[in-house]
Amino acid sequence: ASKDRMCFYVDNTVTDPDSGTVDPQVRLLREMTEKVARKVTQHHKLPITWLKFEEEVREVKTLEPTKKTATVEELLQLAMKAAGIKNKEELVVLLQYLSNRAVLLYRPRALKNGAEEVVLDVEWLIQKVEKVITIQTDVPPMFLDDEKRSKKRGIMTELLIKHLLSDCVSARPLVMSLMSCFDLLCQYSGFDADNMTEADDRRDFLSLEGEDDVYTELTMTNSTAYFIPCLLETASILQS
Repeated sequence: ASKDRMCFYVDNTVTDPDSGTVDPQVRLLREMTEKVARKVTQHHKLPITWLKFEEEVREVKTLEPTKKTATVEELLQLAMKAAGIKNKEELVVLLQYLSNRAVLLYRPRALKNGAEEVVLDVEWLIQKVEKVITIQTDVPPMFLDDEKRSKKRGIMTELLIKHLLSDCVSARPLVMSLMSCFDLLCQYSGFDADNMTEADDRRDFLSLEGEDDVYTELTMTNSTAYFIPCLLETASILQS
């Protein structure tokens, strides 16, 4: 790793905005981010067409508040018609620029199927991600064991993720892919349901508080699982 890089071990259970309590690592991360931001020059010459396109995007977000995402092809048509953008190559550079400014969020090849989608409402995306990494909503009884395991092991089944994101079914693959891009989620492959030599390890992993939960085991072996480190309430590195 580069000697100029720093690693921050953040305990997201400490920070409490209401009481003013902030994890020291979060405070240090914020200070370092502000320090780096001040070094970045803000003086750039931008084409007028770029500014026109940004205005068009903001207008779309205002006139169509329920439209949270758009394909690159949709935005290309808008860019060529309303702003005079010449081609997709220029649009991609522009999208990356606007993404850096949090006007929207664009990550090339975020989706496995090769489709390119852009998040128009970044705040909306943050809210969806927050629902997964904090499980703020009450879950049905059938997911209670899944919720406990998520907080204890950081492992969540795809079934529970689908439930938490049930209000954005069409955008769910994009939300999960972007979470993966930002290292907030990765597919878990800690056991092979067909490998009997790992049965004892799998049973120990799936059991909660020493109990052999049949439903939990069936859920885990029949559903894709994901590791979401933000869900962990305790971390060994903080205990050592």
